[in-house]
Order: sequence, then C-alpha cells, then structure tokens
Amino acid sequence: MGSSPVTSGITPVESDLVKTCLIIPGQADASFQLLEPKDRVPLIKNNDGTFGPIPALRSEAEFNAQPPVEDIKFMSFALISSDNGLFDLVTNDSPRQYVAKKRDGSVVLTDGPTNNAQMATSIFDVTCEGRIAVRVGSQYYTWTVSGKKTVMRRASGTPDTMFALPDSPAAQKRRRRNKSQEGVAPRCPSYPRELEARVFPGARGNNPNQCGSSSFNVPDLSFGKCCDQHDNDYDDCGMTFEEGNNRFHSCMRGSGCDYLNHWYYWPAYVGCLKTADFYYSVVSSIAGQIAFLQNCGACGVVSPSGYCVGGQPYTPPAFCSRGNGFRNGNFANSGNDWNAQIVSGGGNSNFGVGFDGGAEDADAMVGIFSLYSPNPSASLKTSVKMCPGIAYTLGFQIRRPYGNDNCQYSVYVARDLYNSGNVPLPADRGAGWMWVSGLRVGPFSGERQGVTTAGPELWAEFQLDVRCSGGAPYDFIRVDQFSINPA
Repeated sequence: MGSSPVTSGITPVESDLVKTCLIIPGQADASFQLLEPKDRVPLIKNNDGTFGPIPALRSEAEFNAQPPVEDIKFMSFALISSDNGLFDLVTNDSPRQYVAKKRDGSVVLTDGPTNNAQMATSIFDVTCEGRIAVRVGSQYYTWTVSGKKTVMRRASGTPDTMFALPDSPAAQKRRRRNKSQEGVAPRCPSYPRELEARVFPGARGNNPNQCGSSSFNVPDLSFGKCCDQHDNDYDDCGMTFEEGNNRFHSCMRGSGCDYLNHWYYWPAYVGCLKTADFYYSVVSSIAGQIAFLQNCGACGVVSPSGYCVGGQPYTPPAFCSRGNGFRNGNFANSGNDWNAQIVSGGGNSNFGVGFDGGAEDADAMVGIFSLYSPNPSASLKTSVKMCPGIAYTLGFQIRRPYGNDNCQYSVYVARDLYNSGNVPLPADRGAGWMWVSGLRVGPFSGERQGVTTAGPELWAEFQLDVRCSGGAPYDFIRVDQFSINPA
C-alpha cells in the first residue's frame, strides 16, 4: 500500500507576497502610460498643448508602415507628491510638463504646478489596481476622451477615469526552486525540499467562469476563452503562477486581439493589446497572487458547496438573513475576516488589532493603523453580506489619538466610492471618535463587479483606504464599529 506522505513539520506556503500596488508614486520605476477608459487606447500629445487618443490610420499602406506596437514609444507619465496630499501628474519628457484641469473641464499640459481658480494640477491619485482618480476638494471627476482631446466632468459614485499601465514591470530576483516551490506564489512550501504539487485522485473538474466579476474591472471583451484558460490554470496544481499568467497574456495578445489586426481597426487593435498588458499587470500583482493562493479551486482547497467567501470554503444558508453584514465589524475576533495592505510608508507601518481605552464596546478591541512617514497609505478590506434587492445603511467610527499629518479616508463598496473625508486630528475632537454614518448602499440584484453570489446571499467587497501626507513622523488611527444593516 505504500506509505503516506510526510506532512508533519511542514510550514505554510511561503508565498513571498510583495505587498505593493501596481503603481507606487515616487518610486523610480513608477512610470506608466495613460489608457483611456473606453477602449484602453494610449494617449499621445497634440500640437495645441492637449493630448488625446492615437488617431485612426487612412490606408493599409500606412498600416504596413507602422512598427510593431511593442516598439512604439507612447507618452510616459509619473505621479509626484504635492502639498495637499494628492499628486501632480507629469510627463516624463525633458523638460517635464504637468497635466492640468482648466475651469471649463478641458485638460492641458503646463510647465509647472498650478492650483488656482482657473487651473489645477495637484488633483490626482491612483488606486492600488492602477486607476487614476481625479479629485478637487471632496468632488471627484470623470476623465474621458472627447473627440481628439480629453475632458474632466463632475462625477458621482465611482467615476470613469484613465488606466495607468506600468511602462515596465519590476523584475525580481529569487532563489531558484523546483517548479512547485518557486515564484512569487508557489503551490508548495519551501521546506522540505523537492515537494511537488499534483492533481489528487478524484479532484473535481475545471470550473471556469469567463473573466469573472471577482477580477478587477475585467469585462470579457474578446478574452472570454483566455479567462477560462486562466481559471483552469489556477485550478491546475501542476501549473505555476507565472506560467498561468504568461499563457493568459499570450492568449489575449494572440487570439484575443488578432481579429482587430487591420488598418481600419488600428486604434482598437492597439487598445486591445494595451488592455491585455494591463490585465496581465493586474493578475501578476499582489491582487493576483492572493487570488491564486486563495481562489475557491486552489490546489488543496475544497469547498463542498462550491462557494468561497474571503478565500475560504463557505456553505450558505437556505435563506438570506437580514442583519449586520460585517462578520467582525467590532474586531471582537481579532483581525479575522479582515485583510490589511500597507501601500506605502516604510517597513514600520502596519495594521493590527489591539486594546484601546477609547473604544466603546466591552472588549475595547479596535483596528489600529500605525502609519509612519513618508506619505503613508494603507487599505483595509473585507466582504460584507447583503440580501438581493435590499438597500443598506453603512457606518463606522474613526479617530486619531496621535499625529498631525493631512490624512484622508475613502470608503468603497463593490468597488464604488461611497464616502471620503478628512481623518480628524486629535485636537479636533479631543482624540474622540467621529461617526461616519448614514451611507446608503445598494440595492444590488445579483452578481456584478465587486459582488459575488453564495446561494441566496450576496457578498460585496468592502474597502477602507487611508492616505496621509505631511511631515509628522507617524500617525496612529483607530477604526471600529463597522456596520451595514438594512435601511
């Protein structure tokens, strides 16, 4: 009969997760191209000091004269810090120019930072997944193409804005292991040596779901078969993270875009290739690494019901019960069901759960951000349960006992922005709590971007972002009493 495999003493998988975002402002390699939101066509500079999408070609001869898209140098941009906690968006030309929003919503290039009633440059931010945000005060703006130029308009909810495609992914040198133990998200732990991942007898078949709402902003486009292949590769215990992602990238740039490879589709063809590059960058990032190790069909993960919530097998009830959709909104169960990501601010920055004498619940356990300069930022994420067709009211508490930087919070549900504001200074409220309450969310009717189904229930992504700027050595921020209840 043989002997069973040795498993005692085996440590959990050393995933080597690099907890960074797609674009980290200020880093030397944080340059990127801007892709417009509709077709992901890259932007180029116009002769009048504006910029817009690449123009269409006029003939097949002109098409044949074009170099390979990979060899074309499109406009390159970077984000640099400004005094108001946001960023200036600059070109990587010499001399550099600043992207500015004019009072009428037009977008131009100017020679220096400017912030007045007629023109503003310090209005940009970027999400962890590479979407550019535009904000003046508390007002967010869309940023889209209009003809041969781009415009910004007042927005509500999550605005339509540009994608930031990294110019070049950061290369990482890692000690070579065997196929199952190498890479940034290996199937097996690093010790003992020579462990090999294989499909176990009786394993369920593949369960692809096209490009899926749980991926970041990934409409199927022409990539449906590529996304199915990618799902299957994630399920295949013999396939590494990098192999699956490289196959995904090749499929999208090949069969996913080939039908557009004609002179009369030139902008759309370039946009398709750039979309493939952007999707590849996202699945290769920390978000993709987490999905690879925690997806419902991950190697060694079995969910009898076929559902997973927060990367864990989950068996939903027969009926969707109403009540607080946060499973651990008061941190009574430590950090269970929460995932924190430090985006910037150095190695000392962290998130934890601990005692706070200013907390209101009996056990006085709260979420604690310890954010150290320079310009720290962090994200706190979980999933909240909601019932279809029902609107909810969201609320939580936030306070800052220490620190005087300019810190802002932003609240997202199902990847839509629902609220943002300033984190109170200690002097503002005597280091007491500030309630953020009455935020109306939903109703959602079924699966969509940022919302998945589990039987009769809906599970929506929740994210709280905190970003600080200034000269303080550190900022301590407390959060507690998260709730989302039927309105």
